[in-house]
Amino acid sequence: MTTLRARLYRQLDGNHVGHDGMSALNVAIAILITVAVVLSVLATEPAVVNAMPYFFKWAEMFFGLFFLAEYSARAWVAAEAPGPQGAWAHRLAYVTSLRGVIDLIVVLIAVAPLVSTELAALTVLRLLRILVLVRLGSFSPALREIMTAIWARRYDLMVVMVLTALLILLGAT
Repeated sequence: MTTLRARLYRQLDGNHVGHDGMSALNVAIAILITVAVVLSVLATEPAVVNAMPYFFKWAEMFFGLFFLAEYSARAWVAAEAPGPQGAWAHRLAYVTSLRGVIDLIVVLIAVAPLVSTELAALTVLRLLRILVLVRLGSFSPALREIMTAIWARRYDLMVVMVLTALLILLGAT
């Protein structure tokens, strides 16, 4: 008999689904991430927000709490990861991993409107919600391959970005 934590781990960790592709839970999470991004983009248009202000407030609360619950669940089930380390070592490994840090940033951005109403800070945080898209990369092997290639060539890409910025600056003057 498997525990709830072990079953949830198999659903959340795509490497342990038992077949190629995503688990039903990860498909649902990916869909919710996509909906959250679409709503974030729509929320940048004042006319749309003014037409349905309560909808966007409730959606903001829902997604904030959803991402918090998902992050908590991922940290909880990380104890099931294979390896000789203990449960807390596995949890710490998840929380300090790139994916865990991105997930935490997304959670903080999503939960911030529930805690503070400071308009200037919230505007910046709402723009940062696009980071949610980065999370979709963890669900796709193809996107992981692209990120690996980008990471391997990051120094070359930085040089190109600096040169591009200089050309834009020169062209603007």
